[in-house]
Amino acid sequence: MSATARPLVSVIVPVYRAERFLRETIESVRAQTYDAWELLLVDDGGGDGSAAIASEYVARERHRMMLLSHPGGENRGASASRNLAIRHARGAYIALLDADDVWLPTKLHEQVALLEEHPHVGMLYGNSLYWYGWSNAPADRARDRVPDLGFAHDTVIGPPRLLERCLRGTVAVPCPCSVILRREAAERSGGFNEGFIGANASPNSLRHDAGVNRQKSLSSPYLGTTRLMHGTVTSSVPPLRSTVCAPCIAECTS
Repeated sequence: MSATARPLVSVIVPVYRAERFLRETIESVRAQTYDAWELLLVDDGGGDGSAAIASEYVARERHRMMLLSHPGGENRGASASRNLAIRHARGAYIALLDADDVWLPTKLHEQVALLEEHPHVGMLYGNSLYWYGWSNAPADRARDRVPDLGFAHDTVIGPPRLLERCLRGTVAVPCPCSVILRREAAERSGGFNEGFIGANASPNSLRHDAGVNRQKSLSSPYLGTTRLMHGTVTSSVPPLRSTVCAPCIAECTS
């Protein structure tokens, strides 16, 4: 990819009671080998020290970081927070990241290159290593596992098979930190369904009329980590962290 033709990536991070991990999350964005990015942090009214941490980073890098919030400092959930950030995004691509997740340094470089090679596709996502072992407890490390992605690598999947198989539980549902999509695809879909308010609302909460039910998919390697903690909508198990692998490209057709 030419250094002079690199598209801007808008990295969107809903922030809710994330002070324990937020610095690590932001630093993983700053460490990207692909540096054509902007970071949009959305304060979702958690009331802890997260907003102060976000403000500290924004004050140092105002040219590429922004802190947004909902009217009245409300807690509106991950979907509404992502939609708010999309409305302020300048990038050609939207990359999702939760406030307790971490990317590997080459995440954006590899995913942007894939999307640039496949201009007909609208979204890329990947599988995850369910990484309990981030706690360093031997019992947690023994629980680490990689679920079956459900699709062979480098295979294009026609619509609506991706949605159908996600709903049947026969393929891995993408962790948000594995997802990158073209901004026009997100806008055409109508954004995220704000009825899904959980912190880890899946990318499948993109509105279905022009989104997840009209996609193609394909795959490639390991790019990041995500944690699931007690009390989240996606996990009632002990603290879980998962590593993103085998990203898939998905096309949102008109």
